[in-house]
This record gives sequence, structure tokens and C-alpha cells, in this order.
Amino acid sequence: MKKKYLIAIIFTAIIYLIWRLTQKFPPQIITPSTKIIYNYDNYTESKLAPNFLIGMNEHDFKNIFSDWNVKDFSREKIVMQKNIAAKRQQYYIIGIKDGYVAVFFHDGRKKNLKELTNTPIESLSSEDKTRLENGIKISDEDKLITIMQDYES
Repeated sequence: MKKKYLIAIIFTAIIYLIWRLTQKFPPQIITPSTKIIYNYDNYTESKLAPNFLIGMNEHDFKNIFSDWNVKDFSREKIVMQKNIAAKRQQYYIIGIKDGYVAVFFHDGRKKNLKELTNTPIESLSSEDKTRLENGIKISDEDKLITIMQDYES
């Protein structure tokens, strides 16, 4: 009888400890009062979490904002950081490689070949050849597509 009583006490104590731990350390989810702090370069903005984020955990939040660096995540605040200036240093260059029109991507440190077209530079005007020899710098992908259509037609 004492053994059953002892087991019941131990079991109750374990359940109580588990309950206390969950009360003391609730899951870290976004609530309506969670502040989101956005740090971009030298600018900081703070807002309450929008409705679509409420109830979300850290893992799901990081999946949605994968291009941000999440510095802190708690029920009280989320601190996010993004370096926009570094992205501005990325651009495309339309130039020449092996006698053909080529597109290069420059990530701010080095230039890599992105695409080698089937358009030989001999088929282009002397003005276009000069522009390609100097390299045409483009920061917008939509503009790149538009210009490349001109060289491929």
C-alpha cells in the first residue's frame, strides 16, 4: 500500500513540475502585442505584429522572412536586420565573351558568367559592339530582360 501511495505522489509531483515548466516557459509565439523591429542599414522601424503573423513560431517566421537576419525572437519583440546597401552593389553586366554577347552577374565582389548567348558580336552594329566592349551595367532584372531581347532579335 505504501508503495502505491509513494508512486502516486511521485507521479503527481512529476505532472506538477511539467505543468509549472510550461507555465514558466510558454512557447515563443507572436502575439498581438509583439513588437517587430526592422533594422535596415542605418534606419530602424518598429511596428506591432500584423494579424497574419499572430500565433506564428520562430521557425515559421524565419521561413517567411528568409532574406532577413532574425537577431532576437520572443513574445515581446522580434529584431530583424537586413543590409540593403549590399544588395545595391549587385548588378548585371552585358558584355562579350568568346565573341558572343554574354551576361555577367556582379555580386559586389566578383563577376560571374550568368549566360552566354548565341548572338555573335559580328552581327551587331559598331555602336553596339563598342557598348558591349565597355560593358552595359544594369541593376534591374526586368531591364536586363528588355535589353537582352534587343540583342537576341
